[in-house]
This record gives sequence, structure tokens and C-alpha cells, in this order.
Amino acid sequence: MRPEFVRAAGGVWEQVNSILGTGFVMQWHFGVRAALLTVAYWLVIGQALRSQQVASNPALLEVRQKLPPSLAPSQAAALEIQVTNHGGAAAENVIVTSSVTSGWDLLDADPIADWGARRACWRLGTIEPNGSRLVRLRLTPAVSERAPAELRSDVQATYQANAATGGVVAVQRPSLDLSVTGQDATPPGEPTSLLITVANNGNAPAENVTLQTLLPPGLSHPSGNDLETAVGTLRPGETRLVTLMVTPTRAGEFQTRIRASIAGEPAAERDATVSAPAFKLAAEAHGPRNLYLGWTGSFEISIRNDDSRPAQQVAIVVALPAGLAVSRAGDNASYDAKAHLLRWQPSNLGPGEARTLVWSGVARSVGEQICQVQITAASQGRKTLEWRTAVADAPVERPAASGHSTLQATVPVTASSRATPDDPNWRPPRATLAGTIVPVVSPQAAENAAAPQAAADRR
Repeated sequence: MRPEFVRAAGGVWEQVNSILGTGFVMQWHFGVRAALLTVAYWLVIGQALRSQQVASNPALLEVRQKLPPSLAPSQAAALEIQVTNHGGAAAENVIVTSSVTSGWDLLDADPIADWGARRACWRLGTIEPNGSRLVRLRLTPAVSERAPAELRSDVQATYQANAATGGVVAVQRPSLDLSVTGQDATPPGEPTSLLITVANNGNAPAENVTLQTLLPPGLSHPSGNDLETAVGTLRPGETRLVTLMVTPTRAGEFQTRIRASIAGEPAAERDATVSAPAFKLAAEAHGPRNLYLGWTGSFEISIRNDDSRPAQQVAIVVALPAGLAVSRAGDNASYDAKAHLLRWQPSNLGPGEARTLVWSGVARSVGEQICQVQITAASQGRKTLEWRTAVADAPVERPAASGHSTLQATVPVTASSRATPDDPNWRPPRATLAGTIVPVVSPQAAENAAAPQAAADRR
């Protein structure tokens, strides 16, 4: 037993004697002493063994050497060296050397050894726990020297023992993620929105997050083309939505790269595409250039699909001036009396298909009357036309061309039902003629026309 274990057991024996004293009957006293000593002994020994087990975790090499008991002159000597690792860890870089007295030369060694200066050296590498290595060598008396009186071998083993441990510490850092969505297509000249989603997928706050983009030619923004906006701080797992409004200035497909960045971390980048297809609906507006107050004019709008694909969700809206009142409109037109708008929704137009929409308006105010026509189609954008009609007072007298007088018709608009414009079944009233169209002749024209007849009567 190791001395420290004996000293520990002796200490327990002294404690037992001090507790029990000498006041008991010796026989009973001796039995109690023995029992308590046995329990204490195993407690101490068990603790010592556990301590020894913990302490023996490193590598621990034992070296044993076997020599011949005696040798005759000029007889070769065979030596064996056993190296054993009794530790709980591997012994690395094990080197065993055997130094012998002078007068001896190396005959052979297994494994092969380095020999020099009367010393054999083996590099055994690593010996695992409870592993061992056996080396052998044979020595012979040196020929050039006097026969040695003895053979002495001093063996030494050196090794490297490592103690290692491992651990993982999570680095608290933010991680930005970015996604961008937008409309499939937008007409040139119409603003469109890019919805930018910035997320922090890391385990630390992302501070001072910044969004940046450089718009390409063909996309515009009121603040210019080099844009930057501050998002602020994103907590771990937090997501924030930012809307970027851009306007395509012409038809085409435009790509811009959006970048989310914070100091000290890689930036997140995504490409966004804005598509602005060309508008391929040909459109024309026609109507009278001049119109007298109270007269009715006929207007028409012609559209044609010049695309190879159908035009979807086609709509035509005419914004009427205050000086023109709707008297009649065909092709299932609807009239918004409150907004003073005339609408057609022919739905789809096939490739090459054309439509002509006709409506009539009555001049109610003197001056230039401007009709604004807007034509839209899904994913193709819109087109705006304008028509101007000058309304003048009806002349009191007008010279008749080629002896013809001017006709004036009074066309009041009457409602065909009692429905109001808010009623979905309401349609624009049709114009009805009140009375008979009669010639209107100025007094001077009447006098001029009556002069030949008066002269004939006098004759």
C-alpha cells in the first residue's frame, strides 16, 4: 500500500481512540474499535483510490529491462526493454535510449535503433493507455578494444503527455436577410412600389441598419438615383418592411440592386426588377372643333390593339368639361353624374381588333371645352388623349350660304326613367326632339329675301 494511504488510515485510528476513550470494557471496546476502524478505513481507501484514479489520467510509463545473468568473454549479450503505459492518456513522442559501458558494439536491434557514442535510441511514437512496446538489442565486445569486464545498460524513456479540453462559446452577432417584391408590370410614367423586407436572423441586435440602392437609367425617384434610408435597430428575430416608390420613365425592363448593411458585418443584397411594357393600343379622338351654344355635337373614340397578344381589361374614361352635357352614348357606356365622367369597359381586345365608341354632347357654356380621354389596359399602362371644342354664342343672324338659311334645332334632354345616377341600372338619357326643326332667318336676311318678291308685286 502507498505510504499516504497508511498515514490516512493511522489518522482514522487515532480519531477512533479519542472518541471512545478508555472507559469501556476492553473486549467490547476492542470490537467497536475494529468495526469503526474497518468502515473508516474503506472510506479513506475509497477516497484515496478515487483521487488516484483522477491523478492517473495522464500518461504514466513503466520501463523494465532484462539482462543476461552472466557472460563469457567474447560472448554476445541479448537485452530486452519493455515500456508499458499505465496511465489513462496516450504517451506521445516516446523515445527510449539504452546507454552501455565502453567496449561494446551493436550487433543488431529490433526494431532498428540509432546507434552512436555507445547508445542505442528508439523512437516509438505513441503508446496508448495500457499499451506496451518491446525492444531488443544484441551487443558484442568491441574487437579493437580490451575485453570488457562488465556490461552495464542504463535505460531512459522520455515522452510527451498532453492534457486537453474543449468548449464552445456562441458569438453574439446579428445577421441580416433581405427580400424584395414588386408588381409584375407597371406602365411607363406610373409610380410603382418595391416592398423591401429586412430581417435580423442573428442572436444580437442589428444597430444602425441602412438601405442603399443606385437606380439605373429609366427609373426615377424624387430624391435622385443614389438613394439611402435609415432603418434603425432590429432586435433578434425582428422584421421591418420598407416601401420604395420608383417611376419608369420609359418602356423597358430595369434592374436595381438593394443593399442592407450594418457596421462590421457582411451586407445583404437582392436584385429587384421593374418591368414597364410598351403601350400598344392605338387611339384617336374626334369631334367638332367649333360648336354653337345649345347645339349638339357628335364625338367618337377609336382604339386598336397593335400587339400580338390580347389586351386585357381595357377601359376608356372621358372626363367631360363643365360646358358639355351628355345627350347620348352607345356601346354600353355608363355615366357618372357626380364626377361628370363617361366610361366604357370593352374588356378584352384581340390582336388587331379595333373599336369605335360614339357619344353626343350638348354645348352648355361658351368657351373652350376640353375633353380628356384616358385609355388603360392591364399590365400595358395607359394613354391619355385630349380634344378641344370651342363653343360660341349662336349668331342672331347669319348670312345663308348659296341662298340657304341656317337651321337651328332645340334638343332638350329628358330622362327616360326616374332612376338617379347613383342607381346601378341608370343609363345616360337619350335626347328627344321637342317640336319641329324650323329655319331661323335674321331680319336682314328676311328683308333681302323679300325684296325681289316686293318688286314683282309692284310690277
